[in-house]
Amino acid sequence: MFLSFAVDRQAHPASLRFLDRPDVFNVSITRARNLQIVFCSLQPDDLPGSSLLQRYLEAIARPTVETSGPSPPDAFLREVQGTLIGRGFRTWPC
Repeated sequence: MFLSFAVDRQAHPASLRFLDRPDVFNVSITRARNLQIVFCSLQPDDLPGSSLLQRYLEAIARPTVETSGPSPPDAFLREVQGTLIGRGFRTWPC
């Protein structure tokens, strides 16, 4: 599942408050069955202290899988991963 929080530094504060509602946030992050890929234009430090989104981004920044293994077997996944890495993103293919 691809999850985009669609907020940036210019986002209206109400958008961040909406994401900080436990029911909304829970629905957002618990729908993936096998894999969740998160897109967010903010770093945890850019968010109000102790928000759900801030804590979630900090938690997922600590990968629980080995990140320096062989290339992903799927050609499409390798292509997407290569593009994202080339643009400065970190990836954790499973």
